Amino acid sequence: MKQVNVKTISYYCIYFVVGVFVIFKGAIYYPDSFAFLKMSFNRSPVYSSFLKLFTSVFGDNFELPVTIVQYILIALSIHYFLKVFKKIFEVSFLGLTVLQLILLAPCYHWFFAANKLLSESLSYALVIFISALLTQGLIERNIKFLIKLLIPLFVLILTRGQFLALIPVVLYSVVFINFKEKQIKQSLLVLFLLLALPAIVSLSERTYNKIVHDKFINYKMSSVHAISAAFYVSDANDEAIFTSKEEKDLFKRTYTSLSEAGFLKKELKKDIFDYQELFRENFTKICNARVHQLNLDYYAVKGLDYYEQQIKVDALTSKMILPLIKNNLKSWLGFVYHNLKYTFGTSKYMVLLLIILFYSVYISFKTNKKEFVFIAFMILCMFANNAIIAIATHSVNRYTFYFDWVLFAFVILFIDPYFKKIIHVN
Repeated sequence: MKQVNVKTISYYCIYFVVGVFVIFKGAIYYPDSFAFLKMSFNRSPVYSSFLKLFTSVFGDNFELPVTIVQYILIALSIHYFLKVFKKIFEVSFLGLTVLQLILLAPCYHWFFAANKLLSESLSYALVIFISALLTQGLIERNIKFLIKLLIPLFVLILTRGQFLALIPVVLYSVVFINFKEKQIKQSLLVLFLLLALPAIVSLSERTYNKIVHDKFINYKMSSVHAISAAFYVSDANDEAIFTSKEEKDLFKRTYTSLSEAGFLKKELKKDIFDYQELFRENFTKICNARVHQLNLDYYAVKGLDYYEQQIKVDALTSKMILPLIKNNLKSWLGFVYHNLKYTFGTSKYMVLLLIILFYSVYISFKTNKKEFVFIAFMILCMFANNAIIAIATHSVNRYTFYFDWVLFAFVILFIDPYFKKIIHVN
């Protein structure tokens, strides 16, 4: 009994110590933080509303309460995940403690998730919670857990649109569970809700924008972000592919500005600079300053108000993105591949994960080894997220850290028997 109490105390002490660190670290601002605080037109409804709640209650003293609540949400999600992990895999206390420290790492190491006034803070808590529910559904072969994760998945996508990429993974989970054990009636409900989820998210965003901005429209700069890479690998002759004068003018205006600043792939000397690094390091100057703000300013001079400028640029870039990608497909695919590789750090790490993924999927269908089911679907989640980031924006850790713990969890599962031996010997 005494040993159990010591373990319990040490388990909660870790949360407490990290929590104290978070409090003393204080709130961390990014340029995007101020846009969330202003509830800007192109920012997440969920996180903007979350911050609005705190500024309404606490006024200028909102920073500490926000930081504490963000940490509590992350800690609760990790606690639930570890509870599920221990129950399913019967992991030793030592293995669980190591995983606890790894899952908490974004709060005390390089990212400081609980401190940053960014949507990633809420997203991390939701990702861990959804991962736990997905694991329960897959291992216990119970669709009800996939039904339970639909609401947090909805909130997650509404918080950060990149997590639309998780929908195919959950759909695949439904297929896997039914392959092992037929649950047709409940599965049809999940399939219907999953396929309807993008439309539900879209309607929710429109409703939010109508209430806050009096504009019943979807807008989060997705097309502006996505077209930036296409502009980066483009050529001056691409102007000819566009049919309308507005599209031609926007292309020419943006391309000229990028060219003058030296932010085009074709103008780089390969032996002097890594073109991927140039894009990553100057993404805000390429996307925010030139693709976006330059064209907003142009339409401001034309007499359009703030909302009309945003809507006009979004509509034009949405129409232009596919033709521009198609006309530079080889260069764009090469760019996306290198962008994807960078999300994993190195190509060797990406290949290692792919090997583990394919082997785990094979073993999952051939046997009932739950460790391989878990790792297969967690790596699928990682690849889904990283792939959408590689396509849509620049591959910085801020957008990809959510599943960095997966390989560590995989290793813990396979070395935990040695942990148990050590504990038993001692």
